[in-house]
Amino acid sequence: MVQIATAKIEDWIESEERKQCSTSPEENTHDDYRECPLSPDGPVDENGNTFAIALANRSAVYYELGSSYYDKSVKDADFALRYGYPERLKAKLLCRKASIYASQGKLEKAQKYLDIVKTGAMVADMENRNGKSSVKKDEKVCKKQTYLPPGIDVKIRETQKQIERLKIAEVSGAPKGECKTAANEGHLENGWKENPAFENASERIAIKASTSTIGRHVVAVDDIKAGDLLFKEEPFASVLLPEFYDSHCYHCHKSLPENDEYFLPCLHCSQVKFCDEICQSSSEPYHSIECTWLNLMYSVGIAHLAVRIVLTAGVDNILHCVKHHVEISNVENLEIFKNGGDNYRRVYSLLDHIDDMYEEDLFQYSLTASFLTRFLQTKTSFFQGISEDNQLKIGGAMLRHICQLVCNAHAITDVLPDTQVKCVVDENQKRIATAIFPAASIMNHSCNPNISFCNGKMLMVKASRAIKRNEDVYNCYGPHFRRMPRDERQEILQQQYFFDCSCDACRLELQTKSSFADQFQAFNCENCENPLQPSSAPVVQCPSCGQNQSMKAKFDMMNSVCDLMNKGQYFLDTDSLEAATEAFEACYKLAVRVLFRHNSTFGQVCDSLARCYVMAGKPNEAKKFLQHSLEYVKERFGEDSAEYNRELSKYESVLP
Repeated sequence: MVQIATAKIEDWIESEERKQCSTSPEENTHDDYRECPLSPDGPVDENGNTFAIALANRSAVYYELGSSYYDKSVKDADFALRYGYPERLKAKLLCRKASIYASQGKLEKAQKYLDIVKTGAMVADMENRNGKSSVKKDEKVCKKQTYLPPGIDVKIRETQKQIERLKIAEVSGAPKGECKTAANEGHLENGWKENPAFENASERIAIKASTSTIGRHVVAVDDIKAGDLLFKEEPFASVLLPEFYDSHCYHCHKSLPENDEYFLPCLHCSQVKFCDEICQSSSEPYHSIECTWLNLMYSVGIAHLAVRIVLTAGVDNILHCVKHHVEISNVENLEIFKNGGDNYRRVYSLLDHIDDMYEEDLFQYSLTASFLTRFLQTKTSFFQGISEDNQLKIGGAMLRHICQLVCNAHAITDVLPDTQVKCVVDENQKRIATAIFPAASIMNHSCNPNISFCNGKMLMVKASRAIKRNEDVYNCYGPHFRRMPRDERQEILQQQYFFDCSCDACRLELQTKSSFADQFQAFNCENCENPLQPSSAPVVQCPSCGQNQSMKAKFDMMNSVCDLMNKGQYFLDTDSLEAATEAFEACYKLAVRVLFRHNSTFGQVCDSLARCYVMAGKPNEAKKFLQHSLEYVKERFGEDSAEYNRELSKYESVLP
């Protein structure tokens, strides 16, 4: 979709470039551009800056296409600034350039442009053809602006974080955690080569088929290093959750500026917003039908995504798959995953587990599919000219997609502010949309996966650890060995995915009769400081050193820890920082004695105390407790987790 938009803008811009190439930018004025012959398809702002707006739009498209297009994005941004790009928008282009330069390792240059935006100095700078900058503050092209565009503070903050994280990584080699910036994506794309037999997948992995219970699965065909990019896939269809209609673009799901000036609302339903004209026009095939029925779509839950799949695929494509159902749904049919194949056929081929579902659930899904089919028949023009028999076939496909999504829907996430107390902001990874990625859906499950995901609509899957040749590539469907014990994981997997997991983590827990997650609720042994599991017995012997411990004393101290935690939080909520700090300090001293260092409550105590010191302007004191919190999060969630990435960001933010 982005490539199509790029081509359209390029065709128009090239015709304009031929008209402008003989004239230097200094000789042109604003009025000259208003008098230029314009294509009816050319984007125009309120002052007629047609050519500049088109260049800026193409720069944005190139930016979204990834690192291989970054130089083109910078070039178009430079030309947009030269040819009269509106003053009020220039900060957006300079932030984009800063992000690109950061991702290319040009950190000083990136910081320079970001500092220009921060101080309000909007520099319409040009790069000479020999690559040397022509920026001079006393030149005509340097313009001073006394305000920053609404919403640019978000871009400044994100770009500054990107630069600081890369500086720290450059000096210390610290792990970056889960990727979420353009820099990370650019790094991941280095060396990327697509497998011609498995579209959207790396040449280092392959899709295999088995008639046994594992079915289709993904295997490494070469030794893979941690951090290698394995999948790069856009969703076939996705649906933004209603609670994010105001904050994210309805089509691409990117975060929108808080101020209303820089997005496009839908002119009909007035519920959703778009970040630009490209997203607005790209949503037309499905939103033109859903537009006035969004509340209805929201009420059917995951079935909304099934409707979106049907609308995206179109009648002819669906009927073709229904006609060739046996061939396409055959798990041994891998031809449909070859490069250039039809993406809807891949979606259609995914397992639906209809034969495994509980009758009550299947009845509910069937009723929903019937209702939505009737809705399309009576309230939309989607079935116009389609026979009743074919309408029913499409209704059957709708049911298939609903059942598929129960097992194959994937969350699109964004790291968003969760809570804020004065200057300290907590951020959490939140699901903002639901999508279907047919290639990545082929990965089987393990409670200890060897991949991780990056945030955003473009699914970027990387290896979280080394994967040997012929080893399976595993995703985690939700139940992770770091987050819950084996019995709980098995119950969830059986209820939703209809299989019993026999991964290495499950086999180990079954053999040892213990869970990795036990340590996060463990007490601290007074003698050897190893984990001691809570018990209803009055006295428990430490399995590591053999010393007897009083459980009653442990639970009494634990209750005191919780009381002090609640007291400290109360003072924090009521702006009594000094009292909160005293409560959390007392809580920490007691927690060190009774709680194991990886206990989740101990991690919370350290995080709360660090928050107090940061708010008091004492970063050196905060670092000690952030280190404790970092150790807990690393053990609990793993180095490649979003949680660990957030803790790293906290730690980096208080570095002097």
